[in-house]
Amino acid sequence: MNIADYIPKGHDKAVSRHYLATILNLSDRKVRLMIAESEEPIFWHNGYFRHKNKQDIPYEEDYLRQEQARARALNKKVKGIKAAIYG
Repeated sequence: MNIADYIPKGHDKAVSRHYLATILNLSDRKVRLMIAESEEPIFWHNGYFRHKNKQDIPYEEDYLRQEQARARALNKKVKGIKAAIYG
């Protein structure tokens, strides 16, 4: 099953993870994993959506900045863990 097939195109049609879990009869955790592992980019802005047109770009850029900040924070945490293990 390809989760992207159930996620609409366009930020104006974004759907919640709860909605996806309900229509697919899956756990929230499973839906979250499927979204994370999707080969097609899936964006989030008040719900999940796929790229439709240039009107989506500001929302996609916001999501990109959010994910980059999350990656920087995780990298900082990993460096701290490595320092604790290896000195």
